[in-house]
Amino acid sequence: MNKKLLNIFSYLVLYGSLMVCVFTIMSFMGDVFWICEIVTHFRVQYFVILGLTGFLFLVLKRYKLSILFLGFAIVNFSFIIPDYVKDKDSIQEDNGHIYKALFANFYKHNHQYQKLVDLINKENPDFFVVMEINSDLLNGMKEVIPNYKYNISHFEDNQSFSIGLFSKYVSDSIFIEFWGDEGFPSVLGKLDIGGNGLNVIGCHAMSPDNPDSLFLRNQQLNIMADYAANFEGEVMCLGDINTTPWSPYFSEFLEKSGLKDSRKGFGVQPTWPTYFPLLYIPIDHCFVSDGIKIIDRRVGPDIGSDHLPIIIEFVFEEN
Repeated sequence: MNKKLLNIFSYLVLYGSLMVCVFTIMSFMGDVFWICEIVTHFRVQYFVILGLTGFLFLVLKRYKLSILFLGFAIVNFSFIIPDYVKDKDSIQEDNGHIYKALFANFYKHNHQYQKLVDLINKENPDFFVVMEINSDLLNGMKEVIPNYKYNISHFEDNQSFSIGLFSKYVSDSIFIEFWGDEGFPSVLGKLDIGGNGLNVIGCHAMSPDNPDSLFLRNQQLNIMADYAANFEGEVMCLGDINTTPWSPYFSEFLEKSGLKDSRKGFGVQPTWPTYFPLLYIPIDHCFVSDGIKIIDRRVGPDIGSDHLPIIIEFVFEEN
């Protein structure tokens, strides 16, 4: 009986790993087929699974399978390792004033607003963007909003696309725009931070559950990229854009916008889904223009949402 169970386990491991190899191949066609873009997001999981099974078959002296799985593990690892390598400029010390931004997708059915309020009080960001705002959160934030008197929010109870920007600093302009064919709200603000002009964009992109929603999400990303590329001054984009750094559309956004991924040098930093950590992927992002140097970027604590917040510390580069 034990031998039979062992055989079943062996076949599950073998064919499961072969399927992960297939997913790896599919991930290189992310801009061709909708489902292939979905499988690009799980590079870390592919690397762990194939690395473990590769070593398992090495121990079992099944060398061809070991080479196959370790080879595919290395392929996936090659996409992950750049996130841990800092640019030379970012290693240099900077004595400029350090500012802090916070982003959180609160989750529309979340009622644990005090967790986010406590995080805001603890981190004391200079500005923050929140998405999926509900009435509980709006009421709960009354104690912190007076500290962020330059603010705007678009609120629809229990709607995924409620959004707000809250800043301590003077805003030359702060407004909501509705992007794409479905008119998804995004928040934009021109902040005066210590004499530096900073264009802030907050965007919650459509979840690409099918080809039509993939088109709508990419529409939003293209509009955000156009804004970022044409703004005067420095730019910071914060949002749940429902894609990972390994999607071809992510790379396309960076190229079109001219922005940098703030995760560079700080690791993968996955943020979703909190209810199933084995599938953690990084879909909550901060992008910055060249004149902004990231001092620290980290994932925040659980706030009762299906997403974890992110905190970014940055300075303005000297001209």
